[in-house]
Amino acid sequence: MKTLLRATLPVLALAASGAHAGGPLGLCNSAPLKYTGTAPTINLNYDGGGNLGSRTKAQADAIVAAAAAKWTGVSTATITLGRGPDLPVDVTAANYTTYYGKYSDGLFPVIYDTDGSIIDALLGAGQKSGILGFAGSASYGSPTCRYAEGQAVISGYISVSDNTMINVFAHELGHLIGLDHTQLDATQGLASSNYPLMYPIAYRTLSTLHEDDAAAVSALYPAGTVSSTYGTLTGNFRLADGVTAIRGANVWATDTANPSRVYSMVSDYLKQGNGAFSLLLPPGTYTLRAEPIASDFNGGSSVGPYSEAYPGDPSFQSPMYANGAPIGTVTLGNAAPTPITITSGCTATVNFRIDGSGSTGGNCGATATPATRLINLSTRGSVQGGSNPMIGGFVVSGTSPKTVVITAKGPSLVPYGIANALANPTLTLVRSSDQAVLATNDDWGSAANAAQIVATGLAPSNALEAAIYATLAPGAYTAIVSGAGGTTGVGLVEAYEVDHPEVPFINVSTRGQVGTGTDVMIGGFVILGSAPQTVVVRALGPSLAAYGIANPLANPTLTVVRSSDQAVMATNDNWGSASNAGQVQASGFAPSNSLESAILVTLNPGAYTAIVSGSGGGTGVGIVEVYATQ
Repeated sequence: MKTLLRATLPVLALAASGAHAGGPLGLCNSAPLKYTGTAPTINLNYDGGGNLGSRTKAQADAIVAAAAAKWTGVSTATITLGRGPDLPVDVTAANYTTYYGKYSDGLFPVIYDTDGSIIDALLGAGQKSGILGFAGSASYGSPTCRYAEGQAVISGYISVSDNTMINVFAHELGHLIGLDHTQLDATQGLASSNYPLMYPIAYRTLSTLHEDDAAAVSALYPAGTVSSTYGTLTGNFRLADGVTAIRGANVWATDTANPSRVYSMVSDYLKQGNGAFSLLLPPGTYTLRAEPIASDFNGGSSVGPYSEAYPGDPSFQSPMYANGAPIGTVTLGNAAPTPITITSGCTATVNFRIDGSGSTGGNCGATATPATRLINLSTRGSVQGGSNPMIGGFVVSGTSPKTVVITAKGPSLVPYGIANALANPTLTLVRSSDQAVLATNDDWGSAANAAQIVATGLAPSNALEAAIYATLAPGAYTAIVSGAGGTTGVGLVEAYEVDHPEVPFINVSTRGQVGTGTDVMIGGFVILGSAPQTVVVRALGPSLAAYGIANPLANPTLTVVRSSDQAVMATNDNWGSASNAGQVQASGFAPSNSLESAILVTLNPGAYTAIVSGSGGGTGVGIVEVYATQ
C-alpha cells in the first residue's frame, strides 16, 4: 500500500516552506533551520494513555522509541531523540487542543490518535484513511533562526505492520528535526524496499536508514566524526552559458563501486539564486546526474524549495520541464560520465551544466588503492554443535567504511566430494570490539537486502546457504557459522570486498574443528594486484587452551598451496623450525607456543589455500590465520 507521508503542516509557525531534498526542511536567512546546541536533545512526551488502534499504549510506545532510535543511532550526527515524561492524560479528539499547536509549554507531544478522529479534525473529514501521521516543529524567525518545539500525531486507524508504522513515524520524526523529502527511487536503480526513509511515499521496508538519510541528518547536525567519515561535494547546476542558475532540479551522486549508494540534493537549495548544491559523500568514486522533480511531488509531498505548487513553481518549469513534460536525465560528462573522487575530510567542487558539460576541482585528489592486497578470504572446516561452531575473523583497515559480503555455505560443497556437508548453515556477524551482533541470516534469499547480494554476483548457489551484505567501519569482526537446529558438517565461510579497494582486508582468521581426511581445515585467500605480497600464515592450537578451549589441536601442521596448479609453496610443523624463523619473530606474528606453525612467504598475485591438520593425525579445535605484512 502506498501511504502518503505528509510534510510538516502549515499551521501557525510550523516549518512548511524553504525545503530541500534529504536536507533541511526550513531556511532562515539563507541557512538551514535546526535545533541548536552542541548536541541537541529532544525529549518526546508520549501520549499519557489509551490505545493506538489495535495496539496497546506499551506497543505504541515501543514503536515511537524504535522510530526515534533510527535518528539517534547515526554516529556522525549529534541529534538525540529521547523520552521525557508522558503527557498527563490520554489525548483524544475531545482534548487534543490542550497539547496540539502549543509551542511554548516545554513539551514535544506525541499524540496517539487511536481512531483517526484527530487527523480528520485537523485535515478534513476522511483524511484518516490515507494518513498514518505527521510531525513538525515551530521555529523562531530572524534573527534567532532556530526551532523551538515540535509535535507529532500518529494514527491507529489504518492497519499496518509494526515495521511499516516504525518507518513511517521515523519519517515524520525526520521532519520534526528538520529534514525534508528526497527523490531517490527506481530512476537511480534502487529497489523500492531500499528507497530512502525520507522519500515522499512509504516504500522502505528495510530496518536501517538509507545512506542518503544518514548523510542528510549528519549534514544538519554534524558530529566530530563527520570529517573522518565523509568528504564534501559542492557545486552549482546552471544552463550551458555557465551563468544562469537552475533552481529546483534533483541532483544526485552515485558511488560507481556500489550503485545502491546514492545521495541527492536540490539545486539552489538555499534559495540564493546560484544553483548551488552540497552533498556529504563517503570516500569513493562518484558520477553526477540531474533530473526534474516528479510532478506529483508537490504540496505536502514536495521535494525542495521550488516544488510546492504544480505546475507553477520553478521545479516544474523550463528548463527542467519542456511543454509541460519533464526532460531526461542529465549526466556530467554525458556518454563518458566524469568520475569524481572523494576522500575523508576533503572538498570536491564541480560546475555542472545542463548540456552535460562542466569542470571539477577541489582538494580530494585520487584515492590511493594498494598496489597489492587481500580481496577475499575463505575457510572450509568442520562445523560442530554447542561451543564449537566455525568462527571466521577479519579486519577492515583504514579510516573509511567498507561494504562486504559474507557467506556461509554447505550444500553446494557436495558436488566437490564433501559427503558430510553442513545441510543448512546459519551466519552471525559480530563486531569484536564490543561483541555486538550486527546481522544474522539463515537462507540468504530471506535477507531484506537480498537484491543487493544478487547484484554483487556473490549470492550463494543454494537457497539454504546464508549471506550477509553489510557496510562496516574499520575494525575487527567475526562471522560465526552454525548449523540450523544444531546440525553439524563441513562448511565454508567466506568474506568478500564489494567496494573501496583503498580500504583493504589486512588479516583473516578462522577457528574450527580440525579433523582428518576431508575434515581438515582449509583457509583460502586471494592476492590481487601487480606486485608480490608478503603474508604470514599461522596454525594455532595449544595456545587456545588459555581461552577456555577444552580440546585444542595439540600439534598443528600447516601447508600453503597455490590454487592454480596445486603447487605446495611452503610447509611447517613447529614455527621455530622454519628456516626464516627469525623473520617470523621480527614480523610480530610468531605464535606463542612452540608446537604451533607459521609460514612467512612472499606470494605473487593469485589464489592460495592454507591447509591445517594435526601432526600424526591429531584432531581438535584450531585456528588458521593470514596476515598481510606490507
